[in-house]
Amino acid sequence: MCQYCGCYANTHIGRFMDEHVILVNLLGDLGRAIEADQVEKIGRLCGDMTDLFSVHAEDEETGIFTEMKVEEAYRDKIDALCGEHQSLHDDVAAIRSGEWGRYPAFAHMLREHINAEDNGLFPAANIELDGDAWDRVDARMLANAAQRNS
Repeated sequence: MCQYCGCYANTHIGRFMDEHVILVNLLGDLGRAIEADQVEKIGRLCGDMTDLFSVHAEDEETGIFTEMKVEEAYRDKIDALCGEHQSLHDDVAAIRSGEWGRYPAFAHMLREHINAEDNGLFPAANIELDGDAWDRVDARMLANAAQRNS
């Protein structure tokens, strides 16, 4: 994650970048648990990743991604990132169910995905989106949180 472009100061982008750090740390823990054949720990770590990633991906997609897709130049990239969200979710579910051999590809995809967001889409969003767009992001993310808490 970069610290020099100012993205991190944006409330939503900063949150997503913080969550990326947590996901990468969980990823490392998961890899070590797989190497040690720690079945219960693998299940718990996969559950933790799923819980965080589900909320994270939903908020990215309904928040920043929705606003960025208004610009045609970003649509294909955002569609690809949304597809990766689904693939990552599917991979962690498969790993949790015992398909540990999927871990290397999952780890690579997750790191590449985070890099594309932290060093590509988020800086672009920080530049492209205006105050009204960020207000809409706020409203959507508040609605997501309210729905999750109801």
